[in-house]
Amino acid sequence: MNTSGEIVGTTPAPLAAASLRGIAVGPGNAIWISNNLFPGLADIAQLVTASADMRATPSGPTPTTPISISGSGFAPSETVVLSVDSITAGRVETVAASGSGSFGATLTLGQASTGYHTIFAAGETSKRLGIATLTVTSELTVSPSSVAPGGTISVEGYGFSPFATLSVTLSNTTPLGKPEANIKGTFSGGSGISYTIPAGTSPGVYTINATVRSNGGGSASTTFTVE
Repeated sequence: MNTSGEIVGTTPAPLAAASLRGIAVGPGNAIWISNNLFPGLADIAQLVTASADMRATPSGPTPTTPISISGSGFAPSETVVLSVDSITAGRVETVAASGSGSFGATLTLGQASTGYHTIFAAGETSKRLGIATLTVTSELTVSPSSVAPGGTISVEGYGFSPFATLSVTLSNTTPLGKPEANIKGTFSGGSGISYTIPAGTSPGVYTINATVRSNGGGSASTTFTVE
């Protein structure tokens, strides 16, 4: 709603339990709202509306899936800033609009928790804004994808809930670890899992599963081959 009382844009509340409780004008006459999710937990968010067209596919990527972005309605040849979840703090890439004010780009989210995320495209000259929403899904990666008995694999996870504790198993029977995701829903690098394939393991395709034990949601599986 603008200052004249007109409804200029809508967005779903992040959770069914959300409660929008306050509205105020901030720097640059931006409209801000407070969103009480649960007792003791609240968000403060800026209200923004799209003034240019933008599309992002696929709509349900994993954090490492390449996302195709296309936009139109920007000023000819202007610089367009792409950002994730925050227009000011989530900058990931800049692209140049064509002479007709359109652009195309490809990006990956990298570390992003499961659920709803927004990609913004802001024209530096026109101040026009494109908005596209995505629903991130969880994934596991394993490397190498093929290994001999006695070799070691590394398992990493992306797109889980922030600070989720997970149970990672081989073929739903052999425990590999109970990693904790970081604030972005990721366990990787030093918090990832290393596992040595026992000598005598039969050749074939094996499945690794990850399920959340506490603090949120997300589940994923991946496969690798024992030579």
